[in-house]
Amino acid sequence: MSQQNGPEGWRNVQRTASQYNFPWGWVFRVIGIVVLLVVVIGALNFVFAWVGAGRDVASPENVQAQWRFAYDTIEDLEAIARNVCNAETALQESNNANADSNTVEQRRSHLLAFQNNYERVANDYDGQVRDAFRGGLVKPPDVPERAPSLKANKLVVCSQ
Repeated sequence: MSQQNGPEGWRNVQRTASQYNFPWGWVFRVIGIVVLLVVVIGALNFVFAWVGAGRDVASPENVQAQWRFAYDTIEDLEAIARNVCNAETALQESNNANADSNTVEQRRSHLLAFQNNYERVANDYDGQVRDAFRGGLVKPPDVPERAPSLKANKLVVCSQ
């Protein structure tokens, strides 16, 4: 073909090229199907995400995350109760050892500070739990509605 010169040789080349037409119709159909699948899968993902949101709100992991403040505050109250136990022990030892009045008064002051701190944290806890109930949070069963009293907490932590 390349050796033929003239119009007839060129027509032969054109006819030969036309025999190898690329099937563009199929390419566009495949692209259309892929785009349609992406849109449908995206829409289904969006719908199922909304349906799953209700399940996630009441899931144990989410409930514990929402009530993390309660768990942390209960641990804080236990630590403060432990400090009260230690302060009471130190005050008792000072009284038994006939320590000077400044030492006894200082230990009594520490004990009073720990007791006041416990009451402050317990009141904060009670307010936060009430606010969470008002906010409609689902309360886990292991979170007390009210902070344990100092006396009750001391019975638990001082014996350890």
